[in-house]
Order: sequence, then C-alpha cells, then structure tokens
Amino acid sequence: MKVRSLGFLGLSGGRAAGLGLLWGLAVTAMESSTLPLGRVSAGELAQFALHLLPQWCLAGLLLALGTALLEQRLGGAQTALAMFGFALLNCAVWRVFGQPLAYSLRESDDALLHVFWSSMFYGGLFVTAYGLSQRSERTRELLARAEIARQKTEAQLSALRLQALRGQIDPAFLLRAISEIERRYADDVEGAERLLVPLVEFLRAAMPGVRESASTVAAELRLAGLFAALLSELAPERSNWHIRVDGAMPDAAFPSLLLLPVLEQLLASDSLDAAVELRLHQVDGRCVLRLERERRGPPRHWLSPDLEYRMQVALQALHGIDWTLMVGESPQAPALLLTLPLRGPDESQGEQHE
Repeated sequence: MKVRSLGFLGLSGGRAAGLGLLWGLAVTAMESSTLPLGRVSAGELAQFALHLLPQWCLAGLLLALGTALLEQRLGGAQTALAMFGFALLNCAVWRVFGQPLAYSLRESDDALLHVFWSSMFYGGLFVTAYGLSQRSERTRELLARAEIARQKTEAQLSALRLQALRGQIDPAFLLRAISEIERRYADDVEGAERLLVPLVEFLRAAMPGVRESASTVAAELRLAGLFAALLSELAPERSNWHIRVDGAMPDAAFPSLLLLPVLEQLLASDSLDAAVELRLHQVDGRCVLRLERERRGPPRHWLSPDLEYRMQVALQALHGIDWTLMVGESPQAPALLLTLPLRGPDESQGEQHE
C-alpha cells in the first residue's frame, strides 16, 4: 500500500501516524510509572494501561498530524497558542470518555488539570523535538542540493575551460606553410608538391581534433609523426624528434591537439636543438608516455604554466583523477612523464560503433 505525502511538507502519512503512536506509547508508559505499585494490583495496572493507551495514541495522532501541517506556518507565540488549544481539546476528550483508574483517585478538577499539564508538557517536548529534527533534515537537504549544484557548476566550468583552452593548430604556422607552397610553385613545382602532400595529410589528421575534445594516444602520435614529416620539408632544422613505441600501441584516451604544442615548446626551449625522443610503452596495465632530450636534460621552465594547466584540465575531463603528470627540470629526469589508464574493451568497441 502506498503512503501519500502530506502536501508540501514532505512528511508521509505513515511516518506522522508512527510518530503519533510512539508519542502515545511513551506518554502511557510515563503515566503508568507514576502509579503507586503498592496500592494497585497487576490486573489494575494492566487495566489502567489499556484504558489509557487508545486515548493518548489518539491524542498523539492529532498532535503529529497537526504539527506536520502547521510546523512551518506558525511562529513561536502561535505554536504556544496551538499547544494550549490541543491541551484543552485533550481534556475535553478525557471528560467525554471518562477518567481511568488512576485519575479517579484524585478530585475531578485535579485529574483534568493533570491531563492538561501532561498534554502541554509532553506535547511541547514533541513539537520541539520534531521542529529540531525537521530543521536538521531541511539543512541536510539544502546542503545536498548545494553540493550537487556545485558539482554541476564545476563540471560545466571545466568543460568551458577545456573548450576555451583546447589546443588548436597554430594559424601562423599554416599561413607560413601556404606562403611557402605559393613561393615554390613560382619556380619549383616539385618542391611545392613535396610540401603540399604532407600538409594535406596533416590537416586531414588534425580536423577530428579540432571538432572533438577527446582523441586517442595512437591518433595523437600519428598526428605528431605527420607534423614531423611536414616540418622536415618546411623547416628541416626543427624536425629533430622521433617516436618510439615499445610493444603494442596502448589504447588510451588523450586530449586532442595537446601533444604537438608540448613537443614544440620542448624543441624551442634549447638553442642547441638537441633531439627529442617520445617513448610510449605499457606498464602494469597503464599507458606511460615519456618525453626526453637525448644526452641532455630538460631546460628549466621549458613548459609554460598555461600549457601545463591546459593539459591538467583536459586530462581531468577525460580520466578524472586516474592519471599522473610530472614535468622534469633536472638533467637526470625526463622532460615529461605521463601515465594514463588503458581503456577497457567495452570503451573501445563503443568508440568504434560511433
């Protein structure tokens, strides 16, 4: 059986009824404990409890439902007046249905006064405890909503940062390549063709990265190889890096168009133009990308803070916290050491279907 909620309060009818019954049981137990055990028998005690229980449980149901409906609408003074009215109503109920054994030991006025005092005291405790409980629940709910909103905002902010900071092909480099092709066509058609072919292949490989923020290690390495081939024709003095893959090509996600600017910054950081090796291998189920200069350590501050931040934002968007990035500046350390999780078979098949 489904329990309907009591309107905007979010308190179920079953819960309100349960709280009211528990309150009635508690009041019955407290009232029973006041009996002079030496003057009443066990049968009289049981009769007292059975006579007392339904009336206090009924009062508890009315109190719980009324509190659930009015708790957020009434102020302090109004709540006190409502409790006063509840106590008077409870006294009227006792008056109509008769007084139990223990109350008959007192004068009639004294018995009703006791009912009034019990209703005010125990009812006040219930209202106070319920108000504190609801306030605590509302606070937890607000905090949970704020945390969800913060996480959504953080995710959207990271996506916007990634979109804004995503690596792009340098327009100046493309203009330089096009200008060189035009110059060569004037007096060296074969030389222009040698430059045009790698430029077209490079642009074809780079276009998916311009449209999408996520790529793969294999695609980015292929793009780096095509860029090296293009540079060997356009600027041979800058094409001094090579790629080494130990074992099978790791299947790991990688940010689009961010490997090339890292390579370019490392190459441009040393006037001696030492060769750069990009090594890729798998260790313990993880992809390890190692970038270092041959026979020379990396120069100090070779990677700009902006590009390092772009890498961190992009890697976090792809892998969460399951990655490590170390930028070395000592002669013994690699220039860059990056570890990434390998993709599972389900992820690889899903990308192929797309």
